[in-house]
Amino acid sequence: MKRDGEKPMADHRNNKADLYEKMIANMGEVIVIIDSLNRICYESPNGEKFFGWKQEELIGRDYLCHIYPEDIPRFQEFHDRLLEDADGQS
Repeated sequence: MKRDGEKPMADHRNNKADLYEKMIANMGEVIVIIDSLNRICYESPNGEKFFGWKQEELIGRDYLCHIYPEDIPRFQEFHDRLLEDADGQS
């Protein structure tokens, strides 16, 4: 039951989501989420400042196209290990 002056639960969730988004946008590091097919699913808003590409330019693209060719095997191995750990939850 909602008391007088209380905001509905949805408002609290929206406020929390807004706060998290602002925190992510203003932190000193970039968050990039990559799926199992190497596609970029998310890049924090501050990524443009660090990398020079807008979010809409990266979302859905293969992240390996932004890696120096000689570094790709190392990145791919790391990504594969992360996926294995996630599957095994170790």
